[in-house]
Parts: sequence; C-alpha cells; structure tokens
Amino acid sequence: MSDHADLARAAHGTVWCPIDAAPAVRLAGDELAAFTGRLTGITPGRATVPGAGAHLWLQAARPDRPAPLAGDARVDADGATIAITGAQPRDVLAAVYRLLADLGCRWSPRGSAYDQLPPATATPLGVRTTVHRPAFARRAYASDLTTWHYSMPERYAGRLPQDLAFIEWMAKTGATGWLFIRHAHDDRWLLPELAEALHARGMAAEWGGHGLVEWLPRAVFATHPEYFPADLSGHRTDMG
Repeated sequence: MSDHADLARAAHGTVWCPIDAAPAVRLAGDELAAFTGRLTGITPGRATVPGAGAHLWLQAARPDRPAPLAGDARVDADGATIAITGAQPRDVLAAVYRLLADLGCRWSPRGSAYDQLPPATATPLGVRTTVHRPAFARRAYASDLTTWHYSMPERYAGRLPQDLAFIEWMAKTGATGWLFIRHAHDDRWLLPELAEALHARGMAAEWGGHGLVEWLPRAVFATHPEYFPADLSGHRTDMG
C-alpha cells in the first residue's frame, strides 16, 4: 500500500457511504462527490454499503473491508482509493473539507457562493494519508441570544441566511459547536433553525449563560428566601 492517491483517478469511482450513516456522514459523501466533480471535471457515482459508522470510501469497487478504526479524523490514500473515517460523524465531514482545503479550496463565512476553488484539471491531484488531530477537542463559537432580535420576525428572518452560511463555514473549518448565551429577559435557550443546521453537520448546539432565573424563578423568593443570597448585613434579596 502507498500513502498517496490521485483524486483525478479516484473520481472515476464511486463514493460509498454506510446506508444507516448519520446525516453528517451522508453530507460528507455528498460534498466529496460534488467537489471532486468541480475539481476534476468528473463527478463520482454514489452508492451505499450495509451498516452505519463514521466512514466513507471513494473507489471503483465496492469496499470489501472495514474502514480503518480511528480515534481522530483521518484520510487513508492508496492509488485510486481514498478512505475517510473518524471517531464520530462530524470528524468525517471535517476530514473531507480538510482534504479539499489541502487541494486548494478556500472557504468563505459568507457562504458557498464565495468559496474559492482552483480551476478544474485533469492533471493529478495528490491526496496523502493524513491524521487530523486538532489541538483542542472543543472548538466552539458563542453569541448572546438577544443579538438575533427573535421577537422581531422580519429582522430575525433577514439575519438567518447569514447565520446559516456561517454554520456552513464552521463545518468547513473544523468547528464543533455554537454556544447560545441566554440572559434574564430571553424566553428561549436555542434558535431552532440554527440548531437544526448544526445537528445536520454533527456539531453541537450548546446553551447556557445567565439561566439561573429560569431554574430558580424569582417568585420562589416569597416562600423560600433561604434559596437566595444575602448581603453583608444578612439581608436576603432576589437580585442574585
């Protein structure tokens, strides 16, 4: 076995995906096929193999052996065969985007229409066996929920396309999640449209922030003041 493959040769094959794979793995297969077509002028076929799991193959023949076990996202390259696997579904998607970035693709937070790709070519496009081991296990962004102005439907709807494009860029650059920070005046923990887009890519929709007023309602102070903080003089208040 070698440790490199030619994407232009592999493009004549098929992207094989487990039939019961998670959405992020299926998306990884779609992206690998589509971008291979854009880079080489040859779009691979698509097919499934039995089972689940966080792995893909780009090769001519139906895979007859399991993908290598991985504790990290990795690409195994051998001639006209490329196997991609990870510890969890988002690792596979991240490995596909990293493979494409290594071939010259550049991602834009403004959306896929602004991505920069090298021109399609029939010349060899080298893919090497690589293991992707990020320095940090969690690579998340954070925003205050109030900045979405979700109580103003038109303003909220106007912002969503930009946020969905940003989530696409997050996946392409190896992010693991987005933390939504709640404040006392917020009436929700998450934004469903964004949570759905994150989950489709195997990323976490995290929530938290200033949530104590939700878990310990101020009305409880009337019957259980001992649950609340006291100042230096011992006077309890529901402001904590």
